[in-house]
Order: sequence, then C-alpha cells, then structure tokens
Amino acid sequence: MIRNIAGRWLAEHGSEGVHSAITPEEHRLLRRKVFEDWEWVTLDRGTNTPEQGYEIMKQKLPEHLHPAAYYCICQWWYGKLYPVPGMAE
Repeated sequence: MIRNIAGRWLAEHGSEGVHSAITPEEHRLLRRKVFEDWEWVTLDRGTNTPEQGYEIMKQKLPEHLHPAAYYCICQWWYGKLYPVPGMAE
C-alpha cells in the first residue's frame, strides 16, 4: 500500500520548528493553509516548486506567519527528521 508518508509527517510535525514562536491558533492556521491546502498537492506532483508554492500559500496567511510558512515549505528537510509510528509498515 502506498501512502503519502512525507506529507503525513509534515502535516503532523513539519511546523514544529517554528511551533514555539507562534500560538496554538496560528499553528492550526499554518497547518490548514499549508499542509491541508490544494497547493500542497501541486508540490507533491511537481507542478510547482517549493518557492512557487510558498508565493501562493503566503497570500493566504498573515504576514507574520510568512517566515514559518517558508520554513515549512522550503526548508523543512534541513531540520531533524525522525521516524513516525507506522512509517515502516
């Protein structure tokens, strides 16, 4: 069975690199407008580059969340990646 492991991991953990700098409500908004948005699918399909996706997604967020969105979209792979239960199955 093929699953979107990277997308699932990012939706659950990808914004933790900025989590301490934003409120829980802002964290939920970031998840919804970045990871649960159609634009994320265009990144997965390779239709848009991360930079193109960021330019589109940042329009849906308050300006103070733009750096957090950029991190989640364009820089997440530089952070520490760790296994999530169920990844190896």
